Amino acid sequence: MYSKLLKLILPEVLSWVLTLTLTLAVIFSVSCGLKLGEKNKSENVLEFKSASCLSSSLENLKVFLNGEASSEQVTESIFCLQEAIKTFKENVRGKNNDVYSSEEISNFVTSKLLKGEKKINQEFMLEIMNLKVVLVGGHTHIITKDEIDGIISIIERLKPEIAKLAPHMKILTSKWRPQSTGAADAALVESKFVQAKNALEAFLNRLGNLLASTERSYQISDLMNLIIEITKFSKGNDESLKKIVTTKGLIIKFKESIIGGNSALTGKEWLPFTRTLGEVYSQILRYKYFYDNLKAEQVTEKWKVHQQMTIEIGGLIRDLLIFKESHVFTTTELSELILVAQDLKYVNSKPAQKKFTQKGLDSLFKSLWNNILNTPENRLAKKTQPGFNSEALTVLQTEVSYFVENQIIIGELFATQNEYAKDLLVAELLKKTRGAGLQELHRAVSANGLMNFNTEAYLKILTPNNGRYHLEDLNKANISRALSRVIIRSYASDLDRVNKLTGVTLEEVQFGFDQLKDMIFNLELVDPDKSTSFVASRFRESNLFLSVSNGDALASFEEVDHLVLHIMSGMARAKSLEKIAMQKCVKSMHETTAKIEFEETCLWDLYFSEVNSFMDLPGFAALKTEKDNNGELKLSPELNKKYYAALLSAAGHIPSDNQTVLLCDANLFPHVVQYVEMIFFTHDLNSNGFLEKNEALNAYPVFAETIKLLKKTSFFKDLEEKDFMGAFVWLLKKGTPFPVPLMKKFAKDYECNLKEDSKTCTYDWTLSSTRVDIGKIFLLIASLTTPQPPVEDLASSSPE
Repeated sequence: MYSKLLKLILPEVLSWVLTLTLTLAVIFSVSCGLKLGEKNKSENVLEFKSASCLSSSLENLKVFLNGEASSEQVTESIFCLQEAIKTFKENVRGKNNDVYSSEEISNFVTSKLLKGEKKINQEFMLEIMNLKVVLVGGHTHIITKDEIDGIISIIERLKPEIAKLAPHMKILTSKWRPQSTGAADAALVESKFVQAKNALEAFLNRLGNLLASTERSYQISDLMNLIIEITKFSKGNDESLKKIVTTKGLIIKFKESIIGGNSALTGKEWLPFTRTLGEVYSQILRYKYFYDNLKAEQVTEKWKVHQQMTIEIGGLIRDLLIFKESHVFTTTELSELILVAQDLKYVNSKPAQKKFTQKGLDSLFKSLWNNILNTPENRLAKKTQPGFNSEALTVLQTEVSYFVENQIIIGELFATQNEYAKDLLVAELLKKTRGAGLQELHRAVSANGLMNFNTEAYLKILTPNNGRYHLEDLNKANISRALSRVIIRSYASDLDRVNKLTGVTLEEVQFGFDQLKDMIFNLELVDPDKSTSFVASRFRESNLFLSVSNGDALASFEEVDHLVLHIMSGMARAKSLEKIAMQKCVKSMHETTAKIEFEETCLWDLYFSEVNSFMDLPGFAALKTEKDNNGELKLSPELNKKYYAALLSAAGHIPSDNQTVLLCDANLFPHVVQYVEMIFFTHDLNSNGFLEKNEALNAYPVFAETIKLLKKTSFFKDLEEKDFMGAFVWLLKKGTPFPVPLMKKFAKDYECNLKEDSKTCTYDWTLSSTRVDIGKIFLLIASLTTPQPPVEDLASSSPE
């Protein structure tokens, strides 16, 4: 919204600043020989001036604004202006010698120059006089002849830079129509734009130095009021005025927080202010000229524009840090700026829901300065950043550059063909690998599994003929790669694991979550009541249920990467389901979205009937329709719904007497469905829809560490480590540890079952586990490995 405001008002303000002096020329020339407090004494000077240069100067002004004036024409017009002002000073006096009141000037301009068609009202004149005080001193109600000399001096100092703007005004006033048909043309267009950008920056820098040299304070509110009056005078629309008014507080806070000082611009504070104004406006123009007209398929070109913009904005931020005395943007300063933006609805359109609080921002910035925007070497040496400084900026720029460079390569890959088979895509990425970011993307895409999305942003799991990668698949892969990298480099406590992106432990991820949880709760990403087991659950999912899971003590780079992709897909499916559930199944509303309650039976019916939200999960869909050899449904609607209930419980839902499901639990349902399907993608090697004995034994290494954790419970405490493979098979076969004595005997019969045909053993390990059986395992593992409810409570309530 702020960029739209700048785009709206800055060309107008720029034109006004550049033409104010010429406008003054008109005012002064038509008043030459006129004593404001007396009758007209002579019109000779008036006629002389009107007949000489001012008429051509006015024409040059129009040409200048259209970008068609030469530097020489502008210089001549400014010289004419200076002479006109001198003539005004020598031939005009007010009621008081050597002094002109603001009212006299306002009345004269309205009656003589504007012919009554427009009026310089009292408010507009006050803001002009406020600016006059900043430029040449004095008072807001009068201007003296000495101050007029000061204005002439200012014009002289600005003249070279204004003249240099002339060849670039078409670009700077959004009237340029660049034509680029090849690399040479593109380079020429870029060169012309950069020249215009440099000319604007030179002008604003000169203006900033001039204003700084006065050492007079100018309130930001006065500057904004001046812009408001200019907009009114030029008949700006109500929307423009509203945006200018609402942005006033944000600009004041930006000045206080980022530049420093109070709500006024004083001395050297003008330099970072004009630097920011010029850079932001230049980026708006860059976007207009180089991005807006690109076609959808010009992906590489779009990301090259983003790349240049991030480089130039990074340069602005670095300059602002240099300008600032402390060279740091502190937590307090940035928090205040964000909270003001929130109050003005710039970062949150729903003021009733305060997404950002001081507590949440404190947690966010602490994690940024200590971990995310700190170098791993500093972090592990217990050195933290004092705030956002040049080191934090360097870290941020590095991460952004990796991401953008990858996007450019992705665009190049898909510019020549629409899709790739995985092996070909991996080979093409390897050919292009030339930096850390792309090496990581190659690593992520090379990992086991097919992470393809459909047009609804849902993962395709077990979809026939899957494995064709498209542009959006790689876009998502780059996002998940970036997040995986940030998590590991920000929280891994071993530098070798950081450098190799090996992975993070549960404790490290939990630390990061605890650090950020206040912000996470504010954004309603996680329900505080469900947060105790949140990290452990996600860690378990990454370790067990993905095609890259290995079951060890680390969440590896590949596991985090795939988990992020699963979460993206699960959230998209959940959003689709939530929209329908909100229309059909709400039983109780709540001010916190996560605590809205749905009717259980309504949800079961919804899951059974819904098709679109479960697209590209053919195994899940088949449960509703698959028939046996007799033509009967293998799984009745009622059993399907029991399966849904088991998956929801595995997601954290706790059944209650009121038979409702919290929205936050319902939103996890599609995630669990995806994990079940991925289990079959990974371990159902013969693709018959069952996990059989040999497949289970092959899968056991992934689940081994989790199964061993069950030794802490009363069910498994008597088992030895060598017995746990049999316990794993029992759980797949029965879906429960009960009856415990029989389970233990079953588990210990491993020598026969590993060597012989299980049908010849005392305890037969033959199994054909279905998705329903896996759902039971999910529920059991969730119950026995998460902090709530305690395992002992579950044991004491169940028969042995």
